[in-house]
Amino acid sequence: MTFSEKLRSAMNKVKKANHGRMAELSTGEKVIKVVLILIKVSVVAFILMLFGVVILAIAAAVGIMNAITGGVNDQINRSWNYHHRPRNW
Repeated sequence: MTFSEKLRSAMNKVKKANHGRMAELSTGEKVIKVVLILIKVSVVAFILMLFGVVILAIAAAVGIMNAITGGVNDQINRSWNYHHRPRNW
């Protein structure tokens, strides 16, 4: 048996083993099972972090747009008020 065949058979055995049959696994197979669980957890955590980054990017873009439009509106109001100020002639 080549190394890849041994690894593949160990992976198949690990995938079929549930929590009750963990004692039947060898030490290497237990390590493989733990690594598989950690990979699944890290993939889920990575996906959640991506969602968080997207949400933060959207929030930052909305905040920047609000600041820009707010500044423009303030300038328009100041200009309007200046040109329509009462003249005490």
